[in-house]
Amino acid sequence: MKEAATSIARNTTAMMGSQIVTWAASFVLMTFLPRYLGAEEFGKLYFAGSIVGLMGAMYGLGIGEYFVKEVARDRSKVTNFFANAAALRVIAWMISFLVAIAYVHSAVDSSDTLVLVILVGCGAILGGLADLGYRVFQAFECMQYRSAAVIVQQVSSAAICVVLLLLGFKATAIAAAGILTSALAFGIVLLVLPRVVHLDWSINTSSWPGLLRGSFPFLVATGLSFVYYRIDVMMLSAMTNDTVVGWYGAPYRLFDTLGFFPSIVGTAVYPVMARLWQDSKEGLAWTAQKILNITIVIAIPLAVILASCARPIISLLFGLAHFSNSVILLQILAASLPVLYIDFVFGNLLASADRQRYAPLVAAVALAINIPLNYFLIPYFQQTYGNGAIGAAITTFLTEVVVSGLFFSLLPRGYFTNANLRLAMKSLVAGSSMALSIWLMEPWMQYWYVVAPLGAGVYVGVVSLLKAFSRKEIGFLLNLIPLRRFAAETADANSKFESLP
Repeated sequence: MKEAATSIARNTTAMMGSQIVTWAASFVLMTFLPRYLGAEEFGKLYFAGSIVGLMGAMYGLGIGEYFVKEVARDRSKVTNFFANAAALRVIAWMISFLVAIAYVHSAVDSSDTLVLVILVGCGAILGGLADLGYRVFQAFECMQYRSAAVIVQQVSSAAICVVLLLLGFKATAIAAAGILTSALAFGIVLLVLPRVVHLDWSINTSSWPGLLRGSFPFLVATGLSFVYYRIDVMMLSAMTNDTVVGWYGAPYRLFDTLGFFPSIVGTAVYPVMARLWQDSKEGLAWTAQKILNITIVIAIPLAVILASCARPIISLLFGLAHFSNSVILLQILAASLPVLYIDFVFGNLLASADRQRYAPLVAAVALAINIPLNYFLIPYFQQTYGNGAIGAAITTFLTEVVVSGLFFSLLPRGYFTNANLRLAMKSLVAGSSMALSIWLMEPWMQYWYVVAPLGAGVYVGVVSLLKAFSRKEIGFLLNLIPLRRFAAETADANSKFESLP
């Protein structure tokens, strides 16, 4: 358990450090894009990104998740996996790219949108190949290399796009810039990979059936999951207009960005948990319980801040002139955030315990609920309030609740206990106290950047009074973000990176 905690802490630290930088870059870009593009133009770009994201779920083939689990358990497999996985992804990308172009050409009466899909799609395959390199770093539990590549990509993307926007360029130029930055990330991966492992670049088609069979449950689950995550955008586009899609896309992008913590921890935890399933069921249970506790305690105050300060946040990031209708959407999405965080933990445990075959079932049920709800709620709120995106946001929340319940029912018994439930209840009490304190400070909400930290202080105080965390859990949490260790590991990674020919 100590070795597992050390690995998780080391890799979470590396990723957390990069996330601070990349989140800042994304924050800057998030501020500029909606303001300079406007709701309609931003809606087109967001729609194109959603279509290409669906492509990614298809051409990704689920290989990434299968790759990490298998290589984490037997690192010798990486030699055969990498080149063949890349070849399969390129072939799948070609097919899905043609399907996406055909769909957009027939369903969307906008040549601008078609061009955006083509450009974003071209950048996506480079990102998909870079992702395979990231999977190697993840399986070998050396995430500092992934962090370096992601920092370069995100910072350069933000810098280039902001300059383009200030010069008056629109969505087409932003999409084209994505190709450049994705190529940069892929180049860094190719440069650094030899430092981690010696790869065999030969293609062995006889290995493809085995790769596809092993990846198939992940492919189905990922594909269905992405459909239910993005079908709302496609249905909004069909039932409303680009402006409403823009209203929804702006807060949803922020919602996606705030998924960084479970994503970071999940990426660091997954290979460790996959090994523990074979080596130590007790260690896996301990790790899963601690990660769930930390996830809940962090998710609740974030949700409260998003919901309570939605108006000033939207005003700061996007401007109320064009995005005032996004305020209520952010408040609804905030309620989904804790459930989304918990789903990350449950999903990782399900895959680590070799129960990934159930993931497609969960995704299929979620999709079966999501589409009918969107079908009825989007037009209702569009006709009644002129904002069909409210229906899409409510559907997102309800779907996440169903997914969480399904995941929990399929997990191995005994991995989560009443202690986890008690901590969740204490966190909810602390979150309610935080929401009340922010509500009492409503007259000073124009200083929300002061009000929000004060509310967070109330949350920490109540969590402490209720003794939600034991000393061991507090130590485990603090070990995830040690600044001195991050500085040392970053310096070490940079020195290795600079020494490359």
